[in-house]
Amino acid sequence: MSETERRRGPRPVRHGRAARGGAAAAALAALVGLAGCGTENVPGQTREVFPDVEIAYDEAIRHSVAEVPTGELTSLELRHADREPVWRSEVVADDGTLYVVRLSATTGRPLPPPETTPPPETPPPESPPPETTPPPETPSPESPPPETTPPPATLTPEPPPAPEGEASERTLTLLEEAKLLPEEAVRQVTKPEFGKVARIDLRRGEAGRVVWTVKVAAIRPENFHRYDVDAVTGEVLRRTPLPAPSG
Repeated sequence: MSETERRRGPRPVRHGRAARGGAAAAALAALVGLAGCGTENVPGQTREVFPDVEIAYDEAIRHSVAEVPTGELTSLELRHADREPVWRSEVVADDGTLYVVRLSATTGRPLPPPETTPPPETPPPESPPPETTPPPETPSPESPPPETTPPPATLTPEPPPAPEGEASERTLTLLEEAKLLPEEAVRQVTKPEFGKVARIDLRRGEAGRVVWTVKVAAIRPENFHRYDVDAVTGEVLRRTPLPAPSG
């Protein structure tokens, strides 16, 4: 060691950029660990409600009403049929005719009504086949007929929904008294986070009020609720917890 170094004493340790970086990295790791504690997957929960549904309730309402000109929607429900989510709605035309519209909740396309299985036919009693006379032989043509090109196939539009009958007097009275559209009733509801509308119904509530009942599903069971919204004033009258959906 030189004479100059002995006079100055030991060189102090400098806390430079590397030391500060190490402390910052440690603090960041601690924050990440704390954040991870709050995002653990809870057993029995999914990241999204109805992940196979691509058509939201408001789109389903627009598609359903478009199927019935001058119609008004009174009910909308999300169902699962043959492993495919389906929006089923009831629309009343201006002449009082009730229509049931079924839409794919994945593509929005109209669906035909569910097929009903006809009863099995009773086979007729066996009888001997009638005697048939073979047709006379015809001479073969001298040359085959010219080949014809079939016309191009055309896409046939989906048929309109078939009427289900006349709407009841009760339903017609509810439509006359209601001032809010179903979409407006949903906007009055404070939806839980990640919640999705699963059903809307126009009905008669307590004290004779006309209400839109809105059923909202969310990830957590405690956020699965039904709301009663006054169809005239828009006031949220009731919020009722519902059992968590099975499956």
